[in-house]
Amino acid sequence: AALRLQEELKEELERTKEELKKNEKKLGIVEGIMAELRKGNKLFEEEKEVMKSSMVKLSENLDESRNKEKDAKAEVRGLKAENDGLRQSAVELEEEKKGLKG
Repeated sequence: AALRLQEELKEELERTKEELKKNEKKLGIVEGIMAELRKGNKLFEEEKEVMKSSMVKLSENLDESRNKEKDAKAEVRGLKAENDGLRQSAVELEEEKKGLKG
């Protein structure tokens, strides 16, 4: 009986060793996947930082463009007012000229 028990224990040990090998193989695969995921996450984080930086730059460029547009509109209004003033002066000068001739 002791010999049979010893044989069963030996077989159980062999099965356990085989199971351990399988589990170690699975563990190696899972660790490889985890390493790839970490690498992917790191790349994603780096890409996210680049995008954040790009968004900040785009936002700054947009603000700058809007300010330039406001400046240009103000300049156009100023030039229109100046033109109106020059037209008025021309009309007045024309009337003065007619008055001198008349």
